[in-house]
Amino acid sequence: GTGAGAGNGMDAPGLPDTVLAMLSDVLAAALQTAPLISYDKVARLLSDAYATVTDADIAAVAAHARAVVLSHPDRRVVVLRVTGDPEADRIREVLIRQFEESVQIAVRDFARIFEAAHLAPKPAVTTRVLRDLAVSRGQVWLLRDGSEAPDL
Repeated sequence: GTGAGAGNGMDAPGLPDTVLAMLSDVLAAALQTAPLISYDKVARLLSDAYATVTDADIAAVAAHARAVVLSHPDRRVVVLRVTGDPEADRIREVLIRQFEESVQIAVRDFARIFEAAHLAPKPAVTTRVLRDLAVSRGQVWLLRDGSEAPDL
């Protein structure tokens, strides 16, 4: 789904640039500790730093912090998109796009997903990225809910 990340926020008043920059620094620091954090924890973190933040504010802060909100009926999380490791980040981008569509990816679908993205990733790198984003449940990888992220 498109969820809370939809739109570019340009049509809404949004946060002042200085506040956006400050909050994105706060979020970026948290994402260095845990690359996937529950949406509720992020909302609390940002509200503690700056009064009230809306869903649109959180999406804008996430984008500014090189992260994205993944929103599904049973879980909303904020995920770091860019780690600075080019090989891992290409895989991360492909997997995040899949997790935008569904909370799980079947193991049998990985070959098709990577082929469509013109990627032939190393299994060790793929597994490392997957462990940031998901937990293995037999034949599927399930998007983490962010509950195991440390308290912020």
